[in-house]
Amino acid sequence: MDAFRILHPWYLLLLLAIPLLWYTARQVRVLGRGRKALTLALRSLVILFFILALSEVEMLDRGDTLAVFFAVDRSSSVPQDQQQYALAYVQEQLNQLPPEDKAGILFFGKEAAIQENPGESVTLPEYQALVDVEGTDIESALGLAMAAFQEGMQKRIVLLTDGNQTQGDAVSAAQRAKAAGIDIRILPLEYVYTQEILVEDVVLPPRIREKEPFTVKALVKAQEAGPGKLRLYENGELIAEEDVELQPGKNAYQFTREIDFSGVYNYEAQIEAANDKRPSNNRAQNSALIKGMPRILLIEAEPELGQFLVAALLSEGIQVDMRSPEETPVSIRELQVYDSIILSNVSSERIPPSQQRMIETAVRDLGIGLMMLGGPESFGAGGWQGSPIEDALPVSMDVKQRKIIPSGALALIMHSCEIPQGNYWSQEISEAALNVLGRNDYMGFLRFSMQAGGPAWLFPLAKVGSKREMKSKIQNLRFNDIGDMPSFDNTLQMAYDSLVEVETNVKHIVLLSDGDPAQPTQSLVDKIIEAGITISTVCIAPHSPRDTGVMEELAEYCKGKFYHVKNNKNLPKIFIKEASTIRRNMLVEETFTPRLRQMSEAILGFESGFPPLDGYVVAGFKDQAETVLTSDKEDPLLAHWRYGLGKTAAFTSGPKARWANNWLGWDQYAKFWGQLVRWTLRSTEDENFIVQTSVEGDRVRIAIDAMTEDGEFLNNLDFSGAVLNPALESVPVDIRQTQPGRYEAELSAKEAGSYLMNLSFEQKSEEFEGRLTAGISVPYSPEHSTTKQNDVVLKQLQELSGNPFLGPDQSIFDHNLEATGDIKPLWPLLIALAIVFFFFDIAVRRVFFELTQLEAFFVRVKAQLLYPFTRQLGPVGPATEQLGNLMQAKQRAGERTQVQSVQKEALLQKLESQEGVDEAPETIGAVGDAPWQEVKPGQEAPQFEEEKNEYTSALFRAKQRASSRMKNK
Repeated sequence: MDAFRILHPWYLLLLLAIPLLWYTARQVRVLGRGRKALTLALRSLVILFFILALSEVEMLDRGDTLAVFFAVDRSSSVPQDQQQYALAYVQEQLNQLPPEDKAGILFFGKEAAIQENPGESVTLPEYQALVDVEGTDIESALGLAMAAFQEGMQKRIVLLTDGNQTQGDAVSAAQRAKAAGIDIRILPLEYVYTQEILVEDVVLPPRIREKEPFTVKALVKAQEAGPGKLRLYENGELIAEEDVELQPGKNAYQFTREIDFSGVYNYEAQIEAANDKRPSNNRAQNSALIKGMPRILLIEAEPELGQFLVAALLSEGIQVDMRSPEETPVSIRELQVYDSIILSNVSSERIPPSQQRMIETAVRDLGIGLMMLGGPESFGAGGWQGSPIEDALPVSMDVKQRKIIPSGALALIMHSCEIPQGNYWSQEISEAALNVLGRNDYMGFLRFSMQAGGPAWLFPLAKVGSKREMKSKIQNLRFNDIGDMPSFDNTLQMAYDSLVEVETNVKHIVLLSDGDPAQPTQSLVDKIIEAGITISTVCIAPHSPRDTGVMEELAEYCKGKFYHVKNNKNLPKIFIKEASTIRRNMLVEETFTPRLRQMSEAILGFESGFPPLDGYVVAGFKDQAETVLTSDKEDPLLAHWRYGLGKTAAFTSGPKARWANNWLGWDQYAKFWGQLVRWTLRSTEDENFIVQTSVEGDRVRIAIDAMTEDGEFLNNLDFSGAVLNPALESVPVDIRQTQPGRYEAELSAKEAGSYLMNLSFEQKSEEFEGRLTAGISVPYSPEHSTTKQNDVVLKQLQELSGNPFLGPDQSIFDHNLEATGDIKPLWPLLIALAIVFFFFDIAVRRVFFELTQLEAFFVRVKAQLLYPFTRQLGPVGPATEQLGNLMQAKQRAGERTQVQSVQKEALLQKLESQEGVDEAPETIGAVGDAPWQEVKPGQEAPQFEEEKNEYTSALFRAKQRASSRMKNK
C-alpha cells in the first residue's frame, strides 16, 4: 500500500495563486474562448507541479516482507553455556526462515558488529565477528540494527541478552526503535553464579610518609562461606600470603607495611578459592605515592668521577642512586620512585631511543625532574640533537646565537649490499647520523650505484641546514641502488676531494663495508691524513679474517675507530657516536667566570658570585626558558623551565675536575648543587586537597575538594596534567570547577589495573601553585562483577516493547507489523511534468491551428490505428498485382472521402452558426478546394466573420476596423 507525505506543507499556501490566475485571465480577450480555457488549464498545472515540488512530496512504498535482526550478547558476563544456547536458538530460527522474509545477525559486547546483513539465505558461520567482550552496550546494538534495516518492509529485532549493560542506555534505544515502528522481541539469557568470590578493591591511605607504618586493606566479597588464600604484591613482588576463612558478604583483610624510600608503589591483592568459577575477578590493584627524603637517579658515564657530586647531594639530605647509562630503568614504573633524574656527561648513543622517550614522558606527565650536566659527551657534542631529551631541556643543541659557529663535515661511504637487510640499515644509520648534526655541519652520502654505473653521491657534501631534503633522499633510497663496491679507492678519492674544499674544524669519514673491496692506495691514504681527515670503519659480515684486518688497519692508520659489528641493531648507536665526533667543535675549553643574566630561586644566596670554570658545551637559547647564567661569550651556562608537570635544568659545564677544578674546593659547592637539584624535584602534594575517585562502568569519576589551611574553599584553580594507564601510556584529563572548592573530571578506564593521576594546579591571581597525585584502582571490567542477569533492565525493555519474553520454541516470523515505507521523492518527476506542460502552454498560445484541423488529425490517427482490424481481405485464390493495387487505391479514396465529409459537415455547421451573415458563399469547391471566393480585379474583397471565439476572427475584425478608420480620414 502506497502513501504520500509532504515535508514542507507551508508551501501549499502558494496554491492560492491558481484562482487568482483564473480571475485575472478574464481580462484577456486576445485568445478565443476554447484556446483561453486550454491555456489556463495548462498554466495551472505548471504552477501546481512547481508548488508540489517545492513542498517535497514523497511516496512511501510499503511492502509485506518481514526482516528480522538477531542481536546476540557476547559479553563476558554471559556464561559460556548461555552463549551456546543463544547461538543454537538463532540457528534454529534461521532454519525456519520463510522464503519471502529476510534475517540478519549482529554480535555485541562493548561495541556492536554486523555478522550478516538481512538476506533471504542466511546461515550462522563458524567464525563469528569479533567484538570487545569486556563491556555491554545494548544501545549501540539496537542502534546498529535500526540503521542496517532496509526500507519498505516490516522490521523486528530479536534481542538475546542478560541485560547487564556497562555503558549506553538500552531503554532510550528501545524507545527510538518503537517510535520508528520497529518491533523488539527479547529472549533473556538467564543464569545465577553461586559460590562466587571476588576482590572488590585495594584501599590505601591518602597520604603515606617514608618510614611510617601504614595499612593496605583488601576488600573481598563472597557469596558463600569457605576457605581461601589471599596474596599481596608490592610492585610485582609477593610480600604477604595467608589463609583466610571467607564469610558470606564483604570481608576486609589488612596488611601493615613500612617503606624506607619515597616513590610510587603499586599494590595488588589476589584471592584463590577452590569453588570459585570465575578467576577473572579475583584481583584488584591500587597505587600510592610515598613521601619522604628526596631520591635522585644519577646516570653517570664516569662513576669514579661522579662521587664528588654524590657526596655533595648526600650532605644536603638528598638520596642518590648512581647508575651507568646501560643500567637506565627500562620502565616508567621503575622511574616512579625517583623525584629527579640527572644525566652527567652521557652521550645519546648509550641510552636507547625508547628509554629516552620514557624519561621525557616521566618528566612531562609524572612531574619527575630532569637535569643535564655538561662534558665532552653531553649536549650537542653527545649527539642529543633531535632527541626527546632535547625537547624536555631548556636549551637547544642547535646553536643560532653565534655569527661564526665552528662546524664539522661527515662523509658516509656505504657498501651494504652484501649485509642482510643491508640497504635498509644504511637508511637507518644515515638518518641517525644526520639527526646528530647541526644546521652548519656538512654531510654527504657515497655508494657504488648500480643505476649510475659506478661510485656516485646520493647527495653531495653540503650544509645540513633544515635536514628536510637530505632526509627525503635517504628515505627514498631504492634498495637496488647500492651495489657491490669493487674498490675503496674511487669512493675515498671522491670523499677526499669534497672534504678538502670545505672549511670546517673537523673532517671525518665513516666507511661501512664487509671489507672485501680492494684496498685504497697508500698515496691516497697519506693525502687523507695530511688533510687532517679521520676515518672510522664499521665492519659487518666479513668474508674472512683478512677483510676484518683491512678495515681495522685503515681505521687505526687514519686515527679513527674500528667497529666489528655482529648485531645489526647496534649500527645506529655506532653512527650516532661517529657523527658526534664532528660535534666536538661545540666544546669550548677556556677559563671563564660565570655571568649572572637573571636572578632565580634556584641560585638564591649566591650574590657574591661563582668561581671560574675551565670549559663548557655550546648550546642555544630557547624562547620560553629562563637563562640564569652565561659564559663570557654569552652562551647559556645555566637555564631552567617547566616542562609539562616537571621541571628541567641544564648546566652546560660540569661538576668534575676537568672543567670545575676551582669548584671542587669551593665551600658552597654542596649548597649550589643541592639547591639546584631541589628546584627540579617533583613537587610534593598539598595536604589540604582531598581526591576521591569512583568507577562507573568503564568510566572513572574524579572529584577534588580544594581548601586552604583555614578551611576556606579554593576557587578558580587551573588544573593540568595526565593519568598514567596500566599500559604506562599518558592520557590527558580535563578538570573543571563544578561547585565552590570542588573540581571534577571523567576519565575513560577501558583497561583493568592501576591508574596514576598526576596534576599540577595554579591560581594566577594569588600566585598559588601545587601538585596532586592519586592512585585509581580499576580491578576488572564490570562484566566480571555480576552474579546473575539484570532483571530490572530486561523487564523495562519487555514492557516497552509490549511483547512477552520469547520462549525457546516460539516463532518470530509473524507478519503482524506495519511495514515502513521505502521513500521515493517525487520532485524530479514533478519538475519534469511542469516543464513539459509549460511548453504545451507556449504551443497553445503561439501556434495557429483550427479545431477542424484537430478533428481531421484525430480521425486520421484513428483510421491508421484501426486499419489492421477494418481492412478487407482479397478474394480467395490467386490475385494479380494490378487487382491488389486497385483495391488499395479504392480503400484510400474511401478514407479521403470520409475525412472530406467530416470537414464539409464541420464547415457547414460553422457557416450556419454565424451571426449577421446573409448568405453563404456561392460555391464550395470539391473536396480539397479552399472555402473562400476568388476575387476578380477591381472587385472588393468579400467580408466575412469567423466564429467569435476564434483567434483568426479577432485579427480580421481588427484589420477591418483599421481600414475603415483610414478611409474616413
